Parts: sequence; structure tokens; C-alpha cells
Amino acid sequence: MKKSIALFLVLIFMLAFVSCKDKQNETPKIPTDSLLDFFSEHSDDYRAGGREEQFMMPNDETAVMLASKIDYYLDHVNCKNIMPDFDNITKVTDAEPFLNLAKFRTPSIDLNKLADYPDNPVTKLAQKLREEGNDIENIWYKSDILETLVRLFGENAKNNKNFAKFTGNLIFSTYFPDEEVYIMLGAIGGNSAIPQVVSYEKTEVGYVCEAFIYSSYAVVPWQDAPVLVKKDYENNPDKYPLYRYTFDDNMILTKFEIIRNADISQYGISN
Repeated sequence: MKKSIALFLVLIFMLAFVSCKDKQNETPKIPTDSLLDFFSEHSDDYRAGGREEQFMMPNDETAVMLASKIDYYLDHVNCKNIMPDFDNITKVTDAEPFLNLAKFRTPSIDLNKLADYPDNPVTKLAQKLREEGNDIENIWYKSDILETLVRLFGENAKNNKNFAKFTGNLIFSTYFPDEEVYIMLGAIGGNSAIPQVVSYEKTEVGYVCEAFIYSSYAVVPWQDAPVLVKKDYENNPDKYPLYRYTFDDNMILTKFEIIRNADISQYGISN
């Protein structure tokens, strides 16, 4: 009799656990802002508006295309590269810089839609933060950031468990584990980081190219910056940081190398 009661109680507990888990899985995701999809026709926009910015190789279609792809892998808040060297995304141990890049390429939740989901845990969290006097700028689902990571670094990124296990904060963003979201409190400024392709090679499986990063605010007056920076780079290349990017046929970054570090903060650029 006691054994039957114990089995009954275990069964009740398991049913309650499954029911609770099902409810969590049924919680609808709040829609993201489709206008913030960084990958949407980005290359075409870059080719249309970025040709003048490609002052090192302005008439080379391939260089312009490669620059548009490198643009995905830059920190536009601080106008610099934040990636460490890597040659296999599955072996990366420091997840933070890669997740930071993916976050700023991920559409955030449409804050105007929060009112349509009053019982959603994310809505309740946002309401609590606002009641505490916080100004919410962006909210990202961690799952969306991980999806962007795959778009940036390929399917092999799924095989690196360090990305999914990372629960720390990111640049200007706090992680809330219960809701599994990153929230940016308050607006931030940014700078326009422009990759300058200086050489490239077509390989059997994609491209290898070298580039340095240029800030649109690097020289005052900024209208003269392209001419000045081009001459300066040609005369003093060693004082600029230089990076090597390896892309596969699908223009997925498979390898990254820091060829040369340099402190050129006076130009609005850093390592």
C-alpha cells in the first residue's frame, strides 16, 4: 500500500513538472523589429552607399563586396575589432567577444509590442525595470543572438557549447537568466567603423583578404579624411592595425588573424 502511494505521488510530481515545462515552452516570443535585421539587403546597401568609403580600392567590385562582409564582424560602438585570432569556431573558448558581435547584428524585441503581451515574463521584467527608473533601449533574446552567431560563423558554431553556456553580461547589456534576455539600459553613441580592404586573393573555397579599420571621424574635417588616410596608410602602413579574414564560398568567416596591432587612437581607431 505504501509503495502504491509513493508511486502515485511520484507520478503526480512528474505530471506537474511536465505541465510546468510545457507552459514555459508555450510562452510566445515577443516579435522582434524586422527593420533592425542587419542582414537584410545589407550588401546591396553597402555597395550603393559605401563605394566612396572604399578609398583604398574604390573601383574593385570584389573589394567592395568583401568590405561589406567584414563590416559584419566589427564593433561599431567602439569602432574597432574585438575578435581574437581563431581558425576553428568550434575550438573558441572565450565566447564573450563573439556573442557581442552577434548581439549587435541581432534584431531586438519590438518594444512597442510589449503591451500586446502583458503576461509575458519579458514584459513583466521590462515593466519592473522601468518602475525602478530605468530607460530600456533594447531587449534581445539570447536564442536569437545564438542564431545570429550561426549566420556569422556557420553551422559549426552550434557545436561549440561555450556560446550557449555563457551567462555573463555583454557590452552595455545585462543578462537576465530567468527570462533569457539581454537588456540595454539607456542609449549609447557609436562611431562608423569602415573596413578598408588593401588586398585579397580568390581561393578554391572562398576568399582571403587583408583590411584595416577606418573611422569616419578619424580626421577633421572629416570630408578630407579618405584622401589623408589613404596617403598616410601608403606612407606609414606599419602604424595601422591590419587583419586577415578568411571566408568560405558562402562568405562565412572561418578564420581570423591579427597581423599587426597598433595604437592609432588619435585617428579615432584602436586595436
